[in-house]
Amino acid sequence: MPQLKQAIPKYRKHRASKQAIVTLGGKDFYLGPHGCQTSKDQYDRLIAEWLAGGRQLPQPTHEGPRRAGGRTKNVSQRPSF
Repeated sequence: MPQLKQAIPKYRKHRASKQAIVTLGGKDFYLGPHGCQTSKDQYDRLIAEWLAGGRQLPQPTHEGPRRAGGRTKNVSQRPSF
C-alpha cells in the first residue's frame, strides 16, 4: 500500500491567465500575478490558515480587497460551471 505524503500544496502558474494559483481541498485559489510579492504573501497566508485549520479550507470572511460596485472578495476563485 502506498504511503500518503503530507506535502504542502505548490505555488503554481496558471499558464492561460499568468496568475499564481494554489489548490486547497480541490478548489483553485487565484492569488494575483505570478511571481509578484503580493501573490507570494497571499499564498503564505492561505497556507498558514490551511495548516492552522488542520488542513481544512479557511472559512470565508467578508474582509479583503474592495471591488468595483462595493463588493468584497477574500480570494479570487475560479468560477464553477
